[in-house]
Amino acid sequence: MKYANHAFALMRNVVFDPVKATRSDVERVVAWINGQPYKSSTKGDLRLTVRKLVQYVKFGSCGKKTPIPVEVSWLLVK
Repeated sequence: MKYANHAFALMRNVVFDPVKATRSDVERVVAWINGQPYKSSTKGDLRLTVRKLVQYVKFGSCGKKTPIPVEVSWLLVK
């Protein structure tokens, strides 16, 4: 439920189409996340949500064996 809420918050506040996402789109979303007054753990959860969302729409899965798309492979999710 937490990640569903994070996905909703991202889509409501940032213009972002994960299907057509480029690295610059992801960088813009991460810049928005980093600029918010959230705890660092929440920011990490939001970055993970972006990474998993793009992974799911590009490859149809978020499993451990699913490759990470290049658009989000640089993204640190600490």
